[in-house]
Amino acid sequence: MQLGDCSRLLRSHPTPRNYWPRVVFDRAAGSVQLEANVDATVLVLAGEPIDEPIVGHGPFVMNTQEEIAQAMEDFNSGRFGQINA
Repeated sequence: MQLGDCSRLLRSHPTPRNYWPRVVFDRAAGSVQLEANVDATVLVLAGEPIDEPIVGHGPFVMNTQEEIAQAMEDFNSGRFGQINA
């Protein structure tokens, strides 16, 4: 897929080596046409937008930095539980 051919493209995210590139489209209805010059695998995901702020740190995803800090404190204090090996 050539990114310049995507009329509904908002942004393409540069990714480090060994990661697959991703493309994020706007919410407008429409279609996407893909063409590959070599064998390709494409994963298409869709869902309802959550329309809330998102803050991520490590494995935690919350709505505010304060909630991230609380989750990290809860995790570090063992309040998430334990797995006995």
